[in-house]
Amino acid sequence: QRLIGTTQGKPVIWKFLIQDDESGIQILPVQDLKIYPNPTSDFLSIRISGEYKIFNTVGNLVQSGFSGGEIRIHDLPDGIYFLEIINQGKVYSGKFMKD
Repeated sequence: QRLIGTTQGKPVIWKFLIQDDESGIQILPVQDLKIYPNPTSDFLSIRISGEYKIFNTVGNLVQSGFSGGEIRIHDLPDGIYFLEIINQGKVYSGKFMKD
């Protein structure tokens, strides 16, 4: 989800994830994630470990798992994807291209 507003007269976009679990609804701020190499064909390197989800451009979940810093993506078709990682109650997201 995104919320658009202004801070000191300048436009800003806040990104957040609404998560509904057994403890209730939580709103988690989303922080940008550095993904490299980008574009890539075999794997992604990231500096954060945690549970990950990869979505295609229409929002379908195409891969998930746990990452210790590297995610293999060689089975994904070429295209643009969105990566989301949850680590210690924080959500990190980024976009990458598989070629």
